[in-house]
Amino acid sequence: MTFTLFRCRFTISFYFAAMLAAMLLLDRTGIMPLSVFAALLHEAGHFLIMLACGQAPREVTLQMGRAE
Repeated sequence: MTFTLFRCRFTISFYFAAMLAAMLLLDRTGIMPLSVFAALLHEAGHFLIMLACGQAPREVTLQMGRAE
């Protein structure tokens, strides 16, 4: 899935979205939604600093990592 928000292109892979959905659905402790919120808040801080420095990101890609 790809979309543009504030002149920044976001790409989210199917496997990333599927894993995130699975973790949210299978979580019985309630910690996963808090973890996702904390991660979003953390990454928003990076975006704000980049914008404050005049370096707006052009592209963000969310995908599953590979073991190398």
